[in-house]
Amino acid sequence: MSETDGGGTGQTNSDYVQVNPPSPSRVEVSVDGYTSAFYPGFVRNVTVQREGTAVDLYTQAGPFVLPAGAVLPWDSSEFEFRGGPNARDFSLVINDPLHEIASIEIRLKPKGTQVGIGPVATPEGEDETVTVSEATVLCPPLCRP
Repeated sequence: MSETDGGGTGQTNSDYVQVNPPSPSRVEVSVDGYTSAFYPGFVRNVTVQREGTAVDLYTQAGPFVLPAGAVLPWDSSEFEFRGGPNARDFSLVINDPLHEIASIEIRLKPKGTQVGIGPVATPEGEDETVTVSEATVLCPPLCRP
C-alpha cells in the first residue's frame, strides 16, 4: 500500500495542504476484558453483543487524518479481536479496494463447539456477535482547524 495514493487506488489530492499530523495506522483498545486492534481509517465503531448486552469497544472520536496527498484510506487492513469471558482469539484480513463495505458482523460459536462434526447440537454458552462498522469520518475533507 502506498501512503500517498490511498492504498493503491492511484488517487491523490495535490490541492490539499497537510496541517494536521496523520492519524496512527494502528489502534488497540481494551474494554471489559476484550481487546481489539485495527486500522482506524476503516473502523468507525466496534461493538460486541453478548446475551443482549452491548459492549462498545471503540467509537471514532474525531476525523481520521489521511497522510499527505491521500484521498482515501488504505483498501486493505487487518482486524484483530481477543479476550472476553470466552477467551476469543481471531483476526480478519479485510481487502476492500472499492471501499464498498459498510459493516462486518461476526457471529461467534459458543465456546466449546466441536469443529468438523456437522450440524449437531452445540454446547450451551454465551452467544457473541462482533460488529465492525465503517462510516469513518476522514480528513480531508472534514478537517478540524
